[in-house]
Amino acid sequence: MINKFPFSILINFLYILVLLSIFSLVISIIDKTYTLGTNLLYLENSLGTLNNNDNNIFYRLFPLTEILLKVYMLCILFNVNKIKCGTKSNLFFTKKNGKIFELLGSGLIYYSIGFILINIISSGLVKFGIFEEVNLNVNLSELIYLIVIAIFMLIISKILKNGYELKKENDLTI
Repeated sequence: MINKFPFSILINFLYILVLLSIFSLVISIIDKTYTLGTNLLYLENSLGTLNNNDNNIFYRLFPLTEILLKVYMLCILFNVNKIKCGTKSNLFFTKKNGKIFELLGSGLIYYSIGFILINIISSGLVKFGIFEEVNLNVNLSELIYLIVIAIFMLIISKILKNGYELKKENDLTI
């Protein structure tokens, strides 16, 4: 009989990390929403006309897309709580857990690619002198780590789905 105690500790540790990530994302969303709100408040200059010389659309567009990507990440992280793990050896190898890990992996890849595209576009616009640099608070090396983690999650989802199929075939032969 395989001891399930270390595995349940790892799942609980994963839940704690996800809760900390959710807290961090909520704080970041509040910060970016505040930044976006202050940019919207200062839409006009002192003469009452639109302040077009600062390219305000870009200063609103990048925080807005960052907020949308972080809300997307929150939705993905809330799915981690749906992972079921029990004392039975076959409870973790379910089709539902495989789909959840697949959703997490593909969601992390989309999230990382979204931030990489935003970073490339903003750095290109800065290089051509269209507007000043926008701080996205995201390091590209962190996004590479997220992509690697996402690939491992996709591998785990494939293992869970194959384990479920093997368990189902084993139950049919018995």
